[in-house]
Amino acid sequence: MEQKISNHTLGKLNLFEVYEFYDKPVLFTCRNELNHLFLSVLVEENVDEGTWLYVPLSERRFSQIRSGGIDLHDAFAESETGFVYVVKSLVTTDEFTEIINIPTSNLTDESLPKKGENLQIKTETYPRLDVPTRIKAEQSKRIVLRLSFEFQNVYRTEAPAKFLGEVLRTVQDAINSIGQAKKEDATTRGAIPRNILFNNELLVQGMGAGSFELELVSANHVNLLDEADIEDAIEELVQLINIGSNADPLKEKLLTLKLRVAGNYLEFLQSISKNTQNIKMEWASPRVTRGGNGAISSLTAKSAISIIQLGAEDEVSYKDVIGSLEGGSLRNKTFEFEVSDKEKFTGKVSNEAMKQVEGAILGNSYKASLRVIQTLKPMTGEVEIKYELLELLPLETSLVNN
Repeated sequence: MEQKISNHTLGKLNLFEVYEFYDKPVLFTCRNELNHLFLSVLVEENVDEGTWLYVPLSERRFSQIRSGGIDLHDAFAESETGFVYVVKSLVTTDEFTEIINIPTSNLTDESLPKKGENLQIKTETYPRLDVPTRIKAEQSKRIVLRLSFEFQNVYRTEAPAKFLGEVLRTVQDAINSIGQAKKEDATTRGAIPRNILFNNELLVQGMGAGSFELELVSANHVNLLDEADIEDAIEELVQLINIGSNADPLKEKLLTLKLRVAGNYLEFLQSISKNTQNIKMEWASPRVTRGGNGAISSLTAKSAISIIQLGAEDEVSYKDVIGSLEGGSLRNKTFEFEVSDKEKFTGKVSNEAMKQVEGAILGNSYKASLRVIQTLKPMTGEVEIKYELLELLPLETSLVNN
């Protein structure tokens, strides 16, 4: 049922934002003295009088409309209150002459914006992380890492859940592997020692606007000197980001940090290159001498991915193990060697070791000298390990030789 209401019902209105202008604002938002928000559109106008629609908005509905989540047609047709105001005003003075409250069911498409017409304005739908990372680090006695993402065609403070999951996983994996490379001999596969994982663990502390921000903190507090192992790992990661796609420094840095870091960093770059335009990193420590910033665009990340994929060199190392020969094929030149229930080696037999394998007895104990070849798989970032048997000596002989 239509209901005529007094001229002061909407209150004293002040323009808030103008979205379309034709001699005067024709699509805009306004607020009254009680901070109530309205979206208004001009329906028709003649020489003397104009007809407008005013729909009341909550702040959340406003942010959805402003950022394009709800189109302009539905902003009026699906009013939160179930009604809109039809307002008559004088063309010369803009003075309201009549305000009618009508149910949205009485609206016709002719009086509404076209279906599918959207505003597309960047809108912060989450509070900003306003406290500087340095202050948070000092207050909490933790390392603070803030990630900022800029997405294409995303106008609200939102981010794809799968994307965030991949970024968080690859950031943590990269920091873990860097932490291991900085502290001890880096392993290519298998579990990273628990103490390394413990010292480099990150926790999600908050989210905020500014495109989209994630704030992480170290799971552990710094020591009495305000130091933490994770500082070095984060600093190395930020340095890698700032190197960008500068080929020689990138290769040199990854060569120093070894293949496991290269693989994890490749996965990180792949995770951010698909969805973001830009990513920024900012980190801080309670120590004023530590901390920094890094940034990389999706285009630079894609270039860096190509450099790593094309330029990764095999890592070759050697190791001696003691165990039993459990299988092999002279025709295919393959072997299977068992050190324990949890550690087995399989691979190719070198030409030099073929005679030793021919005379070997399955199940007997031997000392095996192995060439270990580690290769980075360019598409996945995984590291493949191949073994080549260089020498096979009976255990008694190897003990005498030693």
